[in-house]
Amino acid sequence: MGKVREILGHPLMRNFSSLVFIQGMNYIFPWITFAYLTYVLGVELIGRIGYAFAIINILMVLSDFGFNLTSPKNISVFRNHKQRRDEIFNGVLILKGGLSVIVLIAFIPFVFYFDKLHKDYLLYIYFIGYVLANGLIPKWFFQGVEKMQYLTLFVFISKVIFTAAVFIFIREKSDFYLYPLALSIAEMSVACVSLYLGVKRFDIRLFVPKRIKLLYLLKESRTFFYSTLSISIFTQLNVLVIGNIKGDYSLGLYTTAEKFYNAALTLISPVKDVLYPYMAKNRDVPLYKKLFLGVTLVTILGSIILYYFSEEAIALLLDDSFIPAAKYLSFFGFILLFQVPSMMLGYPLLGAVGKAKEANKSVIYATVMYVTALVFLYEQIEIETILYLLLLFQVFVLSYRSIATYNYFKRR
Repeated sequence: MGKVREILGHPLMRNFSSLVFIQGMNYIFPWITFAYLTYVLGVELIGRIGYAFAIINILMVLSDFGFNLTSPKNISVFRNHKQRRDEIFNGVLILKGGLSVIVLIAFIPFVFYFDKLHKDYLLYIYFIGYVLANGLIPKWFFQGVEKMQYLTLFVFISKVIFTAAVFIFIREKSDFYLYPLALSIAEMSVACVSLYLGVKRFDIRLFVPKRIKLLYLLKESRTFFYSTLSISIFTQLNVLVIGNIKGDYSLGLYTTAEKFYNAALTLISPVKDVLYPYMAKNRDVPLYKKLFLGVTLVTILGSIILYYFSEEAIALLLDDSFIPAAKYLSFFGFILLFQVPSMMLGYPLLGAVGKAKEANKSVIYATVMYVTALVFLYEQIEIETILYLLLLFQVFVLSYRSIATYNYFKRR
């Protein structure tokens, strides 16, 4: 009994429990809204929203500049050093907020220049609040101080507001452009609450750090930025290519399958997100190995379910017009077998033990090969082609990280 209490009282377990609750809400609320939207909007409009989201996600990666990976580790290491901790908090907030504004100013002219964007210009304009909020929400800070219960609160606020706004604003097909407005309202609300709680509860002094400190933070995150940008390019580029070549209907089916796939990945996120700052501070390799094995076994089970029951899953939750997406979802189930172990070898392990460059290089190299293949195959591209390329990408990244992990343990 004492052993059970010790396990339940472990900081990692408390943070994991909070993130499990977060992911539970991340499942329930989005699926309520997505199922509702599939009935109201249909396949093609879901595809148009997915196309816009792909572009916005790339913009957010540009404004994040890798801080979501470097900052949790830095905050975790300096959590008991108030001056340095406050310096990191203020510096990252200023840099992310400033980059968000710069990225938006640079992007808005494209909305009115390109016809495909201009026809949905309101969709992109209403996404502005979402991008700005992403730059201001200090999720990385609460990860670093290992207070995931605050993230639970933020997610709850965001999902409730967004879900309510979707049902209030979107009543018919012509309302589809209000989707990002609902998202922006929800995220800006979270930005205000999270900044207030972060500053007040943790006694953070607000100031502008010296220029040299800001430049150091930028330089430190640069390699991580290349890695996250690479991941964003290979994931979002798929959506853009399909939207441009195959049209909105095909894109609607692909993004639907991808949504189920991403939902499966979010089951793993609590382990990965909690483990990274914990490993950065404690380097508890025996615990990591147990979690890696457990996550891998769960992934195998989940992959089998997705592969064999994709059609039933779509039919259970969505309008019947989305059932053709099942063939793509089955393939995504196979990709999971390689991506999840790769994720677990990345920042929870290699990033935490000082081998972040190896984790980053694996993605950068794979992305270069992936984009090169897309360029050569562009005219003959099919959705199945993209799925095979995604599989090869994940196999390469897993192989590269496995070798880096083997070399790390060999030298210890």
